[in-house]
Amino acid sequence: GGAGGEVVVFDLRQRRLRHRWSAHALGVRTLACGDGGSCFTASADGDLKLWDISRPGTPLAHWPRVHEPHTASPLFHPVGTSIGRTYGVNCMIEEGGRLITGGADGRLLCHCF
Repeated sequence: GGAGGEVVVFDLRQRRLRHRWSAHALGVRTLACGDGGSCFTASADGDLKLWDISRPGTPLAHWPRVHEPHTASPLFHPVGTSIGRTYGVNCMIEEGGRLITGGADGRLLCHCF
């Protein structure tokens, strides 16, 4: 994922670009890809999307603002960051039909699929 909201998928074995698409209006902060060709992306605006990598034009699902896009509270900023530099969804992991996300709002959320 990139700062402009774009996702790029490379085939490392063949050393070529496979897919490129605009996934979010703001920067893609994190992504989690599964074995079955699906991929979750999350952005600085707090949105979470599910994609089929073989058909990336339209998300399979979209959950707007699962985390607040920005918080000004110094209580929710990791050590070493300044106020105004942590946005939306900061991290996520997919495991066994569950997606756990951590956001700038200081919350960890578990999403079951």
